[in-house]
Amino acid sequence: MIVLFIVPISIIFLWGNRKVKYNKWFLVLLLIMLIFMGGSIKNPDTGVYYDIYYSEDLFTKDVLFGIIMVTFRWLGFNVDEFRFIICLISLCLLYTVVFKYTQSPFVFSLLYLSYQYFIDIVQLRNFFGMSIVVFALSFFYGGTKKKKFVAIFLIVCAVLIQKTHLVIPIFMLVAHFMSKNKMFRSLFIILSVGFGIICLSPSVMNLVSAVLEKIELTGLNSFTERVTNYGWIVSWGIHLSSCIILYYIKTIMFKSLNFDRCRLMNAIYYINLASTCCLFLYIINPTFMRILRNVTLLNFIIIAYYL
Repeated sequence: MIVLFIVPISIIFLWGNRKVKYNKWFLVLLLIMLIFMGGSIKNPDTGVYYDIYYSEDLFTKDVLFGIIMVTFRWLGFNVDEFRFIICLISLCLLYTVVFKYTQSPFVFSLLYLSYQYFIDIVQLRNFFGMSIVVFALSFFYGGTKKKKFVAIFLIVCAVLIQKTHLVIPIFMLVAHFMSKNKMFRSLFIILSVGFGIICLSPSVMNLVSAVLEKIELTGLNSFTERVTNYGWIVSWGIHLSSCIILYYIKTIMFKSLNFDRCRLMNAIYYINLASTCCLFLYIINPTFMRILRNVTLLNFIIIAYYL
């Protein structure tokens, strides 16, 4: 299946001009991406979506996503149609930003198709929330005060669709202070290392598990159990190399950007630095790699502009 997907994508790219934003071949590429993503009815998470969608109870784990599903069901859509429409909305939101901030949407697409696209096919709810976040960031860092309020509203919606996206406004706040104060950057790095060492302590993890049980959040206990061996090395490599690449791009290119574009690119760079506090979490549980994956989607935008 993957071979059947990659071959036509490669042909389309060869026919297209990577420096041209809009052409028929790129539209064909987006259509193929939508068909494969929205038409995927057999993947590891399909059964979960079927159970949630047709459940009589509201999906309260992420309440807004539950309300959206109830609304679609009330309108008469089945779960496959619901998934397809969510994929369409998500890709539209994402590529609205890609078209605005990159010189080559083709390059972004090839980076995205390298691996992340295939994960997003399965983890649709995460992709839906992150596409809203990406769209919101373009408003927050490139618009008026009114647009900033819209951006905040959209980020809140993304968090209510999946709680993982709560880290983004936290990273944004930390990134703001990091961009203004070198001393804060140094202090943040020291605190992150200390936090990481504490997280790796079995006694601390046992204490966290006990607290979660006491407040009846035992569903989160799985995140406190170390279930990795050496896979975290790959995550560290991707994360740290991303920071180095973005620093290189920042030093040679940001001065030539217009103000709005520079603000977003600069913010993404410091969001990457802020997210380094999660490095030690990758050692504990691979689920935390979702944070890295979401930030990587932002990185592809900067890299696609540079290339």
